[in-house]
Amino acid sequence: MEYLLSEVLSHVSPQLKRALLFTSAFERFCIPLCAAVLNAVYADDVDNREATLADLHGLMQSNLFLTSLDNVDYWYRYHHIIRRLLEHRLQQTESSQTIATLHSHASRWFAAEGLLEEAIYHAKLADEATRVSQLMEQACFQALQLDDWQALKRWLALTPSYTAKRPVILVARALIAVYHFRGLAGYTLALEAEEALEQGDPGYTIEERRILSGLIAMVRSNFALASLAGEDSVAYAEQALELLPNELEGPRSAAELNYFVAQNQLGRALEVNAEIEQLIQLDAGMVSGIRRPRLLMGLGDANMTLANVRSVQRAAQALIVIGEEIARPLFTSWGHLGLGWVCYQRNELTNAVAHFEQVRAQQDFSHSRTVLDSLVGLTLSLNAAGRTSAAERILDELWTYVNEQSIIQARTLIDILAVLIGSEEASDELFAACAKALRSQVVTGLMIVPALAAVRVCLDQNRADALDRAESMLRACGEIAAENRLVRRQIETVSY
Repeated sequence: MEYLLSEVLSHVSPQLKRALLFTSAFERFCIPLCAAVLNAVYADDVDNREATLADLHGLMQSNLFLTSLDNVDYWYRYHHIIRRLLEHRLQQTESSQTIATLHSHASRWFAAEGLLEEAIYHAKLADEATRVSQLMEQACFQALQLDDWQALKRWLALTPSYTAKRPVILVARALIAVYHFRGLAGYTLALEAEEALEQGDPGYTIEERRILSGLIAMVRSNFALASLAGEDSVAYAEQALELLPNELEGPRSAAELNYFVAQNQLGRALEVNAEIEQLIQLDAGMVSGIRRPRLLMGLGDANMTLANVRSVQRAAQALIVIGEEIARPLFTSWGHLGLGWVCYQRNELTNAVAHFEQVRAQQDFSHSRTVLDSLVGLTLSLNAAGRTSAAERILDELWTYVNEQSIIQARTLIDILAVLIGSEEASDELFAACAKALRSQVVTGLMIVPALAAVRVCLDQNRADALDRAESMLRACGEIAAENRLVRRQIETVSY
């Protein structure tokens, strides 16, 4: 192969030979990219540049040593052995400064084309730390605007440490913390980002500052929601909706969901239900894309509160369909969670297990709250079906997941589940901790069920200490149930 390459290179012009060596620096290349690089190398020699580019184009069309990567012969790559040989010659014949310049111009071309991953790769090879930082921020900002959580996590994992305190990076980390159900960490990072923005960083436009402020307000709304501060959550959600432009459908729909869930938390489930139903019935062009599934999530939340199981089922089924259509596991997992909850309420335990298992299977692409609730539901369903050993295994998995994700507030819940399946003894301290946990976070139907089931365990024991524990737990649940018909029903059933 090396001999054949040497023969080919010996019969081409020095300019074309040099261009071939340059292209070996790229995983893939095309004529526009080559033109951008040659413009830099032959800036003062237009004739030579154009001739070399034409020769290079002809070589591409001959497919000698090259593989076309698409149906229109736009992108090409070398056979890996050929590329390694050419790259070796490039290192031998060109200065490190020339090679760095090559990567620098390639980085700028890729960035202009919106191909940020390759732009960052070549900026790193050019040893341009400031540019790497700027491109990383641009990539994170783009992922934030597109509501692309997986891309955001990938970019943050690649972000160099010297960019950690930049406002965009702080906001990105805050939203990822929210995604992983770590509200306090997200809130702290959002405040840090807000302070950094107030210091007047010249690197952001007025529009970018506005968007970042809107995203910070959204994180604050989420934290207020998790702290049961519904009015504050509504106010911050409204602020986010005011700041975020209409074209940013993903972040706006997330803020809108916070608004509706907070209104539901404040006892306005009927109004929320009516408003979302009206929005969903609007023209599809007005409620489409990511907004529609988030409205369905809000609708499901309101109907859980209203104990309208059929409406929850319809919303969950629609979520699964839409999530599959737009390839967003985030929404399909919420749908399966809702259907799992519906089946558990109807005592259709086999179906409940199947839906919770769907979330468990795609937990890497799901919101941590969804995964947590589904693992809880799976433990309850297996235990109710008499599959205690399987329930214990899921409980162990839940414990591992909670610790890996640092979801501190869920640890007491796991202890209560352990009491329910008989692997831990009930105690006054445990029930007091559970009552405190119930008062400190938003509790869905599934998360309150273990507490009420543990109350049943105490009632079955029919001892004075156990009855006292049951009473204290019912009191804690009752504080949550003021406007939640589903929880009220469950408490009334247990009390009866």
